[in-house]
Amino acid sequence: FFRYYADLEKDPGLEPAYAAALKRGMDELSAGQRALVEQGLLRSRTGTLVESFRTDVATGRLPTVSWIVAPYVDCEHPVMGPRNGQALVHGVLEALAEHPDVWNKTVFILNYDENDGYFDHIPPPTPPPGTPGEYFGRHNVGLGARTPAIIVSPWSKQAVCSELFDHTSVLTFLERVTGVAEPNISPWRRQMCGDLSSLFDFGSRRTFVLPKASPRADQSMSGVAQPLPFVQRMPKQQTGSRARVPLPYRLQARCAAGADGGVTLTIDNGGSAAVHCSVHPNAFAADYTPTRFDIAAGTSVSHDFPAVNGHYDYTVYGPDGFQRRFAGDLGGPCAGLRVTATAANSGPRKLSWTFENGGAQPVSVQVAANAYRNDGPWIIDIAAGATERRDMPCDGDAAGAGWYDLSVSASSDAGFRCRVRGFVETGAPGKTADDAAPFDRLLLDRSLYEPGRDLVVSYSLAQAVAGHRLAVYADPGGFTGSVPTTPVLRGLALGNGVTRDEVVLGVTEQDAPDTAGTPVAAVWQAAVVDAVPRLGPLPTGSYLVHHLDDAGRPLVRPVRFRVL
Repeated sequence: FFRYYADLEKDPGLEPAYAAALKRGMDELSAGQRALVEQGLLRSRTGTLVESFRTDVATGRLPTVSWIVAPYVDCEHPVMGPRNGQALVHGVLEALAEHPDVWNKTVFILNYDENDGYFDHIPPPTPPPGTPGEYFGRHNVGLGARTPAIIVSPWSKQAVCSELFDHTSVLTFLERVTGVAEPNISPWRRQMCGDLSSLFDFGSRRTFVLPKASPRADQSMSGVAQPLPFVQRMPKQQTGSRARVPLPYRLQARCAAGADGGVTLTIDNGGSAAVHCSVHPNAFAADYTPTRFDIAAGTSVSHDFPAVNGHYDYTVYGPDGFQRRFAGDLGGPCAGLRVTATAANSGPRKLSWTFENGGAQPVSVQVAANAYRNDGPWIIDIAAGATERRDMPCDGDAAGAGWYDLSVSASSDAGFRCRVRGFVETGAPGKTADDAAPFDRLLLDRSLYEPGRDLVVSYSLAQAVAGHRLAVYADPGGFTGSVPTTPVLRGLALGNGVTRDEVVLGVTEQDAPDTAGTPVAAVWQAAVVDAVPRLGPLPTGSYLVHHLDDAGRPLVRPVRFRVL
């Protein structure tokens, strides 16, 4: 059939002969085979799909479930643009809206089949090896890269839902609608993927508002590349928040010293649905492959991970932005320090912090916000062998509206770091995170660095500044935010007016002016030219990274790190 329609596209005059040959073939089929061909293989003439659908709606010929597969010129796949795709969707919805009796019993699902993983930095959940129905030989068949899905219905909640769905979720939803079982969905996929029911509120109806759309336009199928803009920029996420559907997940993660000189990570799922998590080694481990866990509702998993010479750095990732990062030194002054942040399951949104100091010396920690809120930082002192607890409200826009992203550091060990990020899920309606909003923050890819490794620094500013730069100093200790008077050990000028970026700040051996005793402003203006001195790598010790303006004033809180 692909060749059949391709030939007719090139030469419409072939249609009488092709139609006669098609009829002869169709007459040889059984009734069941003929129905499959008519419903699954025959195509509408290009540009007539909407009108055919409109006729079926008007005459009451729609079945309980209709599948609409767009022709290539209307499907938005390369090299086709999005204009005809939006015109097709608009036409189908308009046909439904013209008949309220049909619209009032309709769920319209707009589901994209793939996006090649473009711009998607989140690896999809993967079934455990050998999961029945999920492997072809040694290769798993899903899940795939994230794709958009839009549900249009009188009962749609009109909100963003971050529950885990896949294409089989449409089928499990139709099982509930039609009562017809789909036998080809594996138990693993049924356990991990929702059935779309959380997207509906059947106790209310909403007014149908159909936005305007541009009409179809002729598009070339030659495959000739379209001209590119002279100045290209990465796309930016739209700012603002949207209504958010509550999710069935309640995740928690904690880290403790484990057997054989390693650490034990424990992940709890107090929710009502199974959840998929992955643990990524950020440093020190010989194998950087993530370890994956499927955690059933109301259960926990614990797993031992190695610490190389006592050093560890692991991040737990879960759905809806959940993150817990644990980094430190089991032989350092904070070896006995354990930090846990637990999100409330009901009532006002809040985090409950527990700071356990199993060491022989008192420890002071600082909790600082990386996003969503501008208060703090908070300093908590924990006596030797003691435990301190704090509740942190997260309700209200000023406190993040349920979203949180916080880092914990310790005064006595620049290599200790705990980062917690996610949403306080209480089952109540909320708002999506405005991650595109500007936040003042400075983050390093690590807190512990092997000798010879450069820093990867992420910075963000709420307001653009004309000139700014990064500067590395010897660590004065404690949580002071003032700029040291000691010499700048490393520096990097940043782009004027750039408010967000991720850059490499060299701390290994490099060409640079001799900065000993040089005023800060002079360091930034000194050009790297031939015959300048070479700076050796930073020696073992603790250091401080500052983000400064042209006058040497701090723009955000500094970040400490340790070179091993």
